[in-house]
Amino acid sequence: MVARKLGKSWWIDFYHERKRYRKRSPVNTKKGAQAYERQIRNRLVFGENLDAQTMTFAELCDEYTQN
Repeated sequence: MVARKLGKSWWIDFYHERKRYRKRSPVNTKKGAQAYERQIRNRLVFGENLDAQTMTFAELCDEYTQN
């Protein structure tokens, strides 16, 4: 686990399947950053998308009516 303090914030920094993940921890403590890293790694292992994109209401309606 790599949790480090840069400036006044705690950050996680690791690689998963040749992609780097460097994110600021929402909880600004070392233990909070370590817990956040475990959470992110678990989401990656189970195939969840971390880069969720927002949809407009019109896009959501189009997708809903097509299915």
